[in-house]
Amino acid sequence: MSTIAAPASTAEAVGMYLTSLRYLAATDPAALAVQAQAECLQALEQGDAMSTAARARILASFTAGQGMAITWRSLRQLVLYTALISMGLRFFDYALAGGELWSIGGFFLGWVVQFAIAAFAYRLTRARQMVRQYPWLYERKGLLGWEERH
Repeated sequence: MSTIAAPASTAEAVGMYLTSLRYLAATDPAALAVQAQAECLQALEQGDAMSTAARARILASFTAGQGMAITWRSLRQLVLYTALISMGLRFFDYALAGGELWSIGGFFLGWVVQFAIAAFAYRLTRARQMVRQYPWLYERKGLLGWEERH
């Protein structure tokens, strides 16, 4: 187990991550024992797997929201699709990062975050779509909205 304290915020976690990578990039591998090199490589691979899981978490939801808007589907359908995404990401957390697989609270919190990201992408895409497809009827109003032309 690590004795390093967990970050208190996302910004702190990103800072710790970048600081760690800078340290490893500046380290001379020839000065390390073979065992230390192997442990470092293994940890970097685990980090890559966790990074992939984090990236997939955001991209999957954003893409689902865009896809639903582009195909003119209802925002209500995102509830089901983001639940399915959350189930898949729960498994990724378990398989790649050693997370807990059967956690109702973790699943629900993950689903809420996935739905929020997907709903944002849905609304962003729908606003752009309405203004582009019906320029004589609508004009853009802010980032996520549109209104009738006067």
